[in-house]
Amino acid sequence: ESEYFATHCVTEFFGLERLLDDAGEKERHMIAQRAAALPRVCIHRDFQSENILVKEGKVRFVDFQGARLGPAGYDLASLLLDPYVEGLDEETVDRLLSHYRRHSRQELSDTDFRLCAVQRLMQALGAYANLSIHKGKERYRAYVPVALARLAGIVRGREEFTELRRVVAGCGA
Repeated sequence: ESEYFATHCVTEFFGLERLLDDAGEKERHMIAQRAAALPRVCIHRDFQSENILVKEGKVRFVDFQGARLGPAGYDLASLLLDPYVEGLDEETVDRLLSHYRRHSRQELSDTDFRLCAVQRLMQALGAYANLSIHKGKERYRAYVPVALARLAGIVRGREEFTELRRVVAGCGA
């Protein structure tokens, strides 16, 4: 996910390859390793609003061909930080995250949630850039600023994301 972000979003979409250096690559690698070390469950891997449908009063999940084992926080981050949904301010996300923690059997620390959120948002940004540049799906350009702002909010003030914070700021968030 972090390489997808670096290639398609930072380099191709923004044309800011100069922001990518060894320190940033090392940090992105560390983020990926830490996220991969979290307890693994079956995840959808694209658990966002466009893949949750209601038909005849029943909830249906679609587009789950990417399902695999991964950290539970990844799907939660996909849903709570979904760039397709307006009005997801930090207070709302915090309330929903608290609700999840009260009712879930999965323990999820703030640090673990942030790791998953960073991974998910980098993946989404890489996808939006790739889809708009290489697949001619221009509608995805509109979600880049939203996803970038949400990523900026997740890394704000966190020491473990110093290099990523610099890259995100350089891209305009």
